[in-house]
Amino acid sequence: MIIGLLALAVGAPSVKPDMVLQHDIAALGSGSHSYEEIEAIARYGCRALPILVRQLRVLRPGHYSPDRQNIAVLHTMYVYAALRRLTGRDFYGHVRATQLARFSEQGRYFLHDSAPHGEAKPFGVWLSHGQAYFAPVATQRESIAGLRRYTASGLCTGSVKMRKPESDYLTGNLDG
Repeated sequence: MIIGLLALAVGAPSVKPDMVLQHDIAALGSGSHSYEEIEAIARYGCRALPILVRQLRVLRPGHYSPDRQNIAVLHTMYVYAALRRLTGRDFYGHVRATQLARFSEQGRYFLHDSAPHGEAKPFGVWLSHGQAYFAPVATQRESIAGLRRYTASGLCTGSVKMRKPESDYLTGNLDG
C-alpha cells in the first residue's frame, strides 16, 4: 500500500490510481494497520464503492473467535468497515427471531445492535474480546443487495467523517 501511495504522490506514470485502489482494497484485513488502510481508501471517495461491493462475500453464519478469523473473514469485515466509512451508514437485512435465537446472547446483541426492529447487520463484532458474528445467509445477501442498489443510485457524496473511527468502522454503531 505504501509503495502505491508513494507512486501516486510522485506521479509515477506506470502506476494508475485505480490499480492502486484495487490493490489497497484487496489487502484490507491482512495487516495490522487496517484503519490506516481504510483512510487511504476513503480518499478515493465514491470511486471506491463499486470495487468494495464486488469484494463482499456471504460467509457461513455463526460465531468467529479470533482463532477462526482467517483472511477471508478479516477481509470481509474490513470491506464492510470501509463501506461504512464511505457511506456513513449500515445496510441491514431482515432476520427472524428464530434465526437470531441460534446465536449466543452476545451474538444476538452485536448483530442487532443499532439495527431497526426485525433487521440485523451482516456481521457484528465484540471488539474488546475479538469476537465476530456473521448473520444468517439471507440477511447478509440482503445487506449486499442494498449496498449494490446504493452504489448504482449515485447517492454517494464522498467519505463521511466518523466521530470515533476506530470503533465505528467495525461496529457500525453510527448513530450512537
